[in-house]
Amino acid sequence: MIKLITLCRLLRYKNFSTTFSHQPRALTTKSLVYVFFFSVSGFSIAATTPNLIKIENALPGNPAWHNFYVLGSQATDNMHNLEGYANKDSVNIGQAIKFYVNANPKTDPTYSITVYRLGWYQGSGARQIVAPVLQTSIKQIIPKPYANGMVQANWIKPYTLNIPKTWVSGIYVATLIGSWTNKGQYIPFVVRDVQRKSDYLFQTSTTTWQAYNAWGGKSLYGYNSTERVAARKVSFNRPYDVDGGLAALRTWDINMLYFLEREGYDVTYQSDLDTHTGNGGVFNHKALLSVGHDEYWTKAMRDNFENAQKHGIGLGFFGANQAYWQIRMENAIAPQATEQNRTIVAYKGFSETEDPLAIDANPKNNHLVTAQWRDSRFANRPENALIGVMYAFGPKDKGDLNGDIIASKNDPLQNKTASHWAYTNTDITIGATIGNFKGFLGYEADRVFDNGYTPAGLSIIASSPVSQDFVDQDSPLSKHYDPKNPKAHATIYSKPCSVLPCKNALSTVFAAGSLQWVWGLDTGFKYPKLIENHYIKQVTRNVLAKMISAPLPY
Repeated sequence: MIKLITLCRLLRYKNFSTTFSHQPRALTTKSLVYVFFFSVSGFSIAATTPNLIKIENALPGNPAWHNFYVLGSQATDNMHNLEGYANKDSVNIGQAIKFYVNANPKTDPTYSITVYRLGWYQGSGARQIVAPVLQTSIKQIIPKPYANGMVQANWIKPYTLNIPKTWVSGIYVATLIGSWTNKGQYIPFVVRDVQRKSDYLFQTSTTTWQAYNAWGGKSLYGYNSTERVAARKVSFNRPYDVDGGLAALRTWDINMLYFLEREGYDVTYQSDLDTHTGNGGVFNHKALLSVGHDEYWTKAMRDNFENAQKHGIGLGFFGANQAYWQIRMENAIAPQATEQNRTIVAYKGFSETEDPLAIDANPKNNHLVTAQWRDSRFANRPENALIGVMYAFGPKDKGDLNGDIIASKNDPLQNKTASHWAYTNTDITIGATIGNFKGFLGYEADRVFDNGYTPAGLSIIASSPVSQDFVDQDSPLSKHYDPKNPKAHATIYSKPCSVLPCKNALSTVFAAGSLQWVWGLDTGFKYPKLIENHYIKQVTRNVLAKMISAPLPY
């Protein structure tokens, strides 16, 4: 009997018209080629899964996504002349997203909204997905901070964009550009495809973007908040005040994104809030990638990372200072009180005396207090139990560290070459000072801690001297710590799958231990003087392969 074991999925790619319309219009359709396999026992058909990233990036790109004057480029710019935010940080294909925009009619009576998908696209960096849509400018109210410091913009008359099911998962930006001034800003958002079973799942760090966002005068930090008093709560319902609305996207995430898409990795995207809610389909993938500055985690985020590891899913931490602060999520406040997960709660250093869950005299709530994950009084879940390293080095006074990442031998080995599999297809030697990883240590860095939580079998693949301009954030508990010669570490370990179904027999966990690691993967657009680094790229290729149990690339 003939038995059909797999149904082929017809996928269509659409270009969009250049007319002004809030709905994308299809111009062309591309068919995908399927390969069929036949078995001797009976007759079965199985379709190979197409790599949508390779197909998408073969399409022509459009560098115009960053070829306009971005408000904020000069200190004298009025950021409130044209700005906006989305009602969601991510949206699944087939759903809708709303853009709320504040535009000054005196400077620009009208403005355009254009949507791009970020990717390699032969070096263009993005592809235009929706042609410019002309909008009438509306001056919105700029709110004042509440007593807890929270600033929530309750803007009106949003522009609604329906996401077709044909769109490829990715990081997208909507550009807001004034018709008279040609000045504007961005609104970043993620498009998910929760049914797609790609090899890799890329997580953006939107909670951390929001923690540092001081739009309206307040962030979770005193240094950029009014009166130098940090907020205890911050809202997603407001624009980002950094890099023209892109937050840290173009500082960290974009370098990794370009590398993955240029090299054709099979990847889909979600935000960290999707990890929090479980809406991102973590368990459809073989590896989960935390990229850049991923500092603020909820309990659900931590739990889902650990559950992924139990299923053999590889974990990549391509940054530093990850999972440092615990946060809680709440709904927005009136008049948007039905919007879920739009408010970050983080009392941080004031948790002991201000967090309601710390002062309620109920010890059952202590694990949710918004203090450091490593704080033994509350969460007591040190980051290194999962990641392998923890945040240790941060700027002391001024300036950023641009140190060198130095290759080190795997601890159990006594040879004189960096023979760990992570260095396959490189000529890196231990302690080499030939510029292997020059300038990629910073601006925050992690190290190994001897606190009883270090994962079994942890390998230190890089041990890098840290400038005295940096200060260690914790007491010197590590056997690898020398107060006269402090070092940051990059590490790898593996843990067997313990819960079925297993995506891999082993969950391979890589920690770069440096925020600037990703700068070696692609020059990006923010730092054009940076030079891609062959060694950074090859080590990254090797660990990405290991995470999905693939052969190491040569």
